Amino acid sequence: MTSLTSALSIALSGLRTSTSLLSMTSNNISNANTAGYTDKQAVVTSVDYGYNFGGSNLTNYTRSTNEALSNNYNAATTSSGYYSTLNTYLSQVQAMLDSTAQPPQLQGDIAQFASAWSQYSSSTDNVTAMESVISAGQTLSADINTVSSSVTKMQAQLTTDITTDVTDLNNDLQQVATLNDNIRNATTLGQPTVDMQDQRDTLVNKIASLTNVTVQQRPNNEIALYTSSGQLLVDAGQQQTFSYNGTTVVDSTGADVSTGLTGGSIQARLQFAASDATSTASTTPGVGTLSKMSNQISALVSALTSTTGVFGTAYNNAVTTSTTGTAATQSAGNVASTFFSSTGGTLAVNTSLVNGTQVLPQSGTIAVADSFNTVANYSNSAIGLTAPSVTYSGLVTSILSGFQENANTISGENTTASNQQTYYNTALTSATGVNMDSELANLVVYQNSYAACAHIITTVNQMLQSLMSTIG
Repeated sequence: MTSLTSALSIALSGLRTSTSLLSMTSNNISNANTAGYTDKQAVVTSVDYGYNFGGSNLTNYTRSTNEALSNNYNAATTSSGYYSTLNTYLSQVQAMLDSTAQPPQLQGDIAQFASAWSQYSSSTDNVTAMESVISAGQTLSADINTVSSSVTKMQAQLTTDITTDVTDLNNDLQQVATLNDNIRNATTLGQPTVDMQDQRDTLVNKIASLTNVTVQQRPNNEIALYTSSGQLLVDAGQQQTFSYNGTTVVDSTGADVSTGLTGGSIQARLQFAASDATSTASTTPGVGTLSKMSNQISALVSALTSTTGVFGTAYNNAVTTSTTGTAATQSAGNVASTFFSSTGGTLAVNTSLVNGTQVLPQSGTIAVADSFNTVANYSNSAIGLTAPSVTYSGLVTSILSGFQENANTISGENTTASNQQTYYNTALTSATGVNMDSELANLVVYQNSYAACAHIITTVNQMLQSLMSTIG
């Protein structure tokens, strides 16, 4: 009798264990394609209750991990976050400048403006030719102003994007801290923590896309997070809180920690938006880009509006020739003293030319047309502009090509970083993810085990009934 009840006890424990193993295996199979899910294994131990009673017991669960691959994946995610963010912004810059068109918008505008002056210089009494010059000047002004306006809008967008990144970082760190608490409590109680650890790993990788992060193991399955420079993120119940003040990222004490949050999208956005002198003069692609754009567009506006510039000098000479001296052909009051004006960085054609109250000079206009073929040195290292001995068309080309080269460089780096992230993600998934062949094989084993235990219970039950009938 004791032998039968002992067999029944063992079979029942085996049935419970097999049921749990089948459930775990089914869960592994159903989550085989779930991002961040790791293969789970059961910890099964034998138990002995004495008096020949015992069996098996599923005491806990473990998961597949690979710390080296996980660290490499996080590092690759940080790099990808940095370059993909810069690549996105520089793509927007290319669209703003229309630099991939043939020809780019500003390049075509300069060419049309120069052509209009050339045609006017050969027939200064032609009203249509004069109107073409004014119209071409308006088009050039409008397109330059559109670029300037786009830069301003992008600056506002960057402020929003950085604020969003910092908010996301704070939320993710809070979730990691909460999961740390839950995992510690569950570990203390001997409860499973593997699913919570998967969730935490996914959050860590998300944080890695925002800034570089190093993971340090702590007791009771907790982790601590720091940046590579030692900036605290999460540790021992402490969770850092950051904020963006419009220029830098600061911690809860107000200390500037921007230089410590490197490698991810936060650094990329901060660098792109930086307007200090060092960033504006930097030759590193993606650094101080908006400041460079704003200053270089202003340099173009200045080149067109300056009375001592190539165009301004030629136009002033034409006005003087047309309105003074014995060879004067026009009244000074009828001729616009300037062609362009600039207010607050906004370029515009002289209002009196637009409304028709004044006209263009008729003498000396060949020199004005020739000014578009005259070279000058517009280089300015303080704003990242390299344009030595170029025409107005060459100045525009220098501005556009500088940003195009940066975009091409970052695009290549982004491709490399993205490929590396994909490689490590694939390697990590292969090492820690679900192997369908193994799981299906396990499923058969556990099903057979379940069937065997069920068969033992049925057999013991039949034997007990027969025994009771015999002695009854």
